[in-house]
Amino acid sequence: MNNLGKKIINELSEINNFINASDLFSLVSTIDKSSNIFLTGVGRSGLMLRAFTNRLMHLGYNAYMIGDISTPHTKPNDILIIGSASGNSTHLFQQAEKAINDKLKIAVITANKESSLVKKADILVIIPTQTKDTNPTSLQPMGTLFEQSSLLLYDSIVLMLMEKNGETSDSMKTRHANLE
Repeated sequence: MNNLGKKIINELSEINNFINASDLFSLVSTIDKSSNIFLTGVGRSGLMLRAFTNRLMHLGYNAYMIGDISTPHTKPNDILIIGSASGNSTHLFQQAEKAINDKLKIAVITANKESSLVKKADILVIIPTQTKDTNPTSLQPMGTLFEQSSLLLYDSIVLMLMEKNGETSDSMKTRHANLE
């Protein structure tokens, strides 16, 4: 791997040391108890959530990316997971308000502990990175470190849920799309 790749891996390793484990365990527990899991994010953060939604489905959860045509109606025992580096997207804030009115749990994964979405969260996971709106601390541009870190966080949650529910790669494969 080239020198820049090593620097990226070092940045990711450092960020992992600052994610609060109890917040992560709270999110895992709430996901596991929820009837339906709704996920939302925009841009590259949304793409990371789309990958997470797919793995949650492979685990056997009812997981839906907001905006997909097959997303069902919500109910009170559901959770809305919002991923947003800035935590200030008006669109995501409006979705959170609607979900709160419908009595969903709200989980927010963000880099900005002062954001408007933080005030809406029942569960909050802070990934302490720069955003496109803050001063650069990463060698990578804008919110790249947040996006990479969030994908690793989501994959960690998948591993935690696999262990909790006795799932394996083989059992998950039975839920993988067969019409590709």
